[in-house]
Amino acid sequence: MVLDKQSRELLRQKRALNLPPVHTISPRESRKEYDARPRLPGPQLPKVKYISIPVDGININCRMYIPDVNKTLPVLVWFHGGGWVIGNVAGSDGVTRHLASSSGCAVLSVDYRLSPEVKFPGPLNDCYGVTKWVYENAESLNIDKNKIAVGGDSAGGNLAAAVCLRAKDDGQLPLLSQLLIYPCVDTDFKRKSYKDNKDDYSLTATSMKWFWQQYINSDSDMDNPYVCPLKYSDHSKLPEACIIVAEHDPLLDEGIAYHNKLKNAKVKSKLIKYPGVMHGFYSDIGVLDKSQKAMDASCEYLRSVMF
Repeated sequence: MVLDKQSRELLRQKRALNLPPVHTISPRESRKEYDARPRLPGPQLPKVKYISIPVDGININCRMYIPDVNKTLPVLVWFHGGGWVIGNVAGSDGVTRHLASSSGCAVLSVDYRLSPEVKFPGPLNDCYGVTKWVYENAESLNIDKNKIAVGGDSAGGNLAAAVCLRAKDDGQLPLLSQLLIYPCVDTDFKRKSYKDNKDDYSLTATSMKWFWQQYINSDSDMDNPYVCPLKYSDHSKLPEACIIVAEHDPLLDEGIAYHNKLKNAKVKSKLIKYPGVMHGFYSDIGVLDKSQKAMDASCEYLRSVMF
């Protein structure tokens, strides 16, 4: 199936901007380009507050979205996408507002440090440290410490999956679920979805390879399961998952493979594949009908697990 009508029009509009491919400009220029993109606002919420969370001697800025100020709520700790290089809590504000409003969960969006200035394991340490801090300070946040989920899109999905692996290994952070939106969990560029979606859509194989090189220190990092969660030795006893993938995405096959890996390890996992859309579609609420459908499915999943 080719891109659906709405996605074709969106891709046409993006190409009309004639922006340089991300791998041809500096990370700083990429971030300026990202910050300049128009975005539709998300819904209003009773409370949005800013929190600076100490992790390993530094402070990580976060934004907390609270859909109900009168209840102790479950929380989704959210890690934005952007190849570990671009993105921030402001850029994902619409998505996180929708997640909080429709799921009923509080959402804590994490402004982890970016690569290549901070390479692996820095961004993962930030995300894990923030999540553990939320667990340890749940009472002051009016959060149910027994109902903590992690989630993210693309590179954020990678970080969410890795946080779950590290939480299992450390044994100090009980997590209830993981919401992974087209996560990058492997570095096998020979997969069929990499070949089928090499350079026709919003994320190209060349750009994805460039993103990986910004994040890792050397090729040997590719064998680290905290870098490539698909390579983890034993996926049993991980938090249950909901994995959303897009048909026209280089990362399609590895998202499906991760779902199968969890299922084979007796971990409950729900896979939802959206046809006719490309990488990044999840953020296009108000533009693509399937973006709203994916958000609705995410929030339905969170409600079923967290309440």
